[in-house]
Parts: sequence; C-alpha cells; structure tokens
Amino acid sequence: LRGRQPSGREAHVLAYAESYPPNATRQNLESLRRFREGAAASAARHGYRLEVFRMGGSGLSEARLERVLHARGIRGVVFAPVPRPGTPLKQTWSNHAVAALGFSLASATLHRAVNHQIHSIRLALKSLLALGYRRIGLVISRAHDERVDHHWLSSVLLTRHEHRGGDARF
Repeated sequence: LRGRQPSGREAHVLAYAESYPPNATRQNLESLRRFREGAAASAARHGYRLEVFRMGGSGLSEARLERVLHARGIRGVVFAPVPRPGTPLKQTWSNHAVAALGFSLASATLHRAVNHQIHSIRLALKSLLALGYRRIGLVISRAHDERVDHHWLSSVLLTRHEHRGGDARF
C-alpha cells in the first residue's frame, strides 16, 4: 500500500495554474494576487500547500503542466481566471481533481468557486430601490459580463421583469 501512495510532501500540494501575460493590467494583476492569496489561505486551512505554475507565454503549456503534475504526484489543480472568457481546457485532466475560479474557463465538468453574481447585483438593485432610486442602469463592458457568464446582465433583466408595470425603470 505504501508503495502506491505519494510521499507526504507531494500528497499535500495543490497546483495553482495562472495564465495571465506579463503585460496584464495592474487591476488584473491585483485581482490575480488576491485570488492566489485566498486560494493559498483556503488550501492551508485544509492541510495543503499551494504551488503556483505559470501557463502560456513563457510558462508551461497545458499538456506540459499536466505531465509535470502527474510526474510529481500532484493530483489537485486550481485554475485561476484566464484572460479570454470561454477558453476551453485542451486536456482531459482525468488523473487530477480540477477546479476553476470564476467562469472564464469553458468546461461543464469543472468544479468552480465563484461569487454569486446574480445575488450580488439583485441585492444592489434592491438596496437602490429601497433608497428611492427609480431609474437604475448597469454600465459594464460586454467582456466583463462574458467573464461572469452573463450573470450581471441576467440579474438586471430579471429584476426589470419582476418590476414591470411599476415606477422603477431599468
């Protein structure tokens, strides 16, 4: 039995795969830093250590990353948000436990850690209505709404539908 188990060090490592280019905006880099720190803190609470792996550009390809992790006995991978929404995973990752932060990776089989965007926007709209605001708009780029699988716009449209016939305009 012991011969088939990875060593203690490897058994407690989770890979954290990032793929933003070096010229990413400061806002993106700050968000990535916060995601990484949160993932590291959560991993530590559960007895794991997070090891960061750079993908794309001067980093590893997805196929190479999978081989490196397999060779090192690292069986869990957390994918940070990627620059382009809808990016598919090219590997099957069948030998690893895989999760993604956010919706930017396109895969129906991924476990995800996400903000509940619909609830967040609906809470904001409810608060604005309670404060007496009646002409409420949402200004957001298409790219940002795509990154959250259109949940922000969906929540505004749902709230508008629920308040049709009233004095509020969305």
